[in-house]
Amino acid sequence: LEESAAVHEAWQEAVETAGGLTSVDPAVLEDLLAESGMPLKYRHYFWPQWLGVRQRQLAAKIGFEDLCQVQAIEETVLWEIDADIPRTREELVTTSQHPVLRSVLIALSAYQPAVGYAQGMNQIVGLFLKLGFEPAETFWMTVAVMEELVPQ
Repeated sequence: LEESAAVHEAWQEAVETAGGLTSVDPAVLEDLLAESGMPLKYRHYFWPQWLGVRQRQLAAKIGFEDLCQVQAIEETVLWEIDADIPRTREELVTTSQHPVLRSVLIALSAYQPAVGYAQGMNQIVGLFLKLGFEPAETFWMTVAVMEELVPQ
């Protein structure tokens, strides 16, 4: 992922002016996002915060690692996951990352059994993994996207 030095400098200046990352004024953040996007190092801080990852983890009755081990997933759901993994864009998830992608998709299916698996979830998970988020963080951010941003 290419990022420009000017974008990094604009963000760094905003952080320094505010006295820290957590103190950047929301209006300044909005302007920075609209003008130039967000450098990757700030995505790793803001995205989990904006998507409520920590709150979701604390409120959950079961954690990501336990969800990866759930055995009660319907065979048709597993078949759909396994069929879609190779269809995931190679620039997002390499073949060597397929086991990680599969574990996150299985955890999502276990967490939301009424949804199971929906085509395209692999691309959302793949994007978060490509950006360098850990599997557990990827899982919780995808849960947030599915619950808050995707229409029912």
